[in-house]
Amino acid sequence: MFSGAEAWPHQGAKAARTVPSNREMFELLDADLFLANQLFRYGVPHMAAFAGTTTGSVRRERIRREILAAGLDEAPVLGGSRDRPPETLSGAFTRLYGEPLIG
Repeated sequence: MFSGAEAWPHQGAKAARTVPSNREMFELLDADLFLANQLFRYGVPHMAAFAGTTTGSVRRERIRREILAAGLDEAPVLGGSRDRPPETLSGAFTRLYGEPLIG
C-alpha cells in the first residue's frame, strides 16, 4: 500500500505524495472490505484481515494470504455483472491494488 515513497496504484504517473488524501484512504479501505466480503461469501472469516490495529499494507497481505490459503485465486467474484465474463479474485486483487496476487 502507501509508504509515502511511491505513487498509489490508481494514480498512474502522478507524483508521489507523503500523505494520502482521505479519498485515497477510503478507496483502499473499500478495496479491503470488498475482497474481505468476497472471502466471507466463500466461507472464509473476514475479520482476520481487520484484527487489531492494522495498516493498509497489513490488511492487503492478510487478504492475499487468505485468498491463496483457501485456494480461491481463480474463484469468480460473486455478484458481478451479467453483461461480461466474471472476474476472478486474483483479477480483482490486481485491479484494486495494482499488483498481482501471486508474484
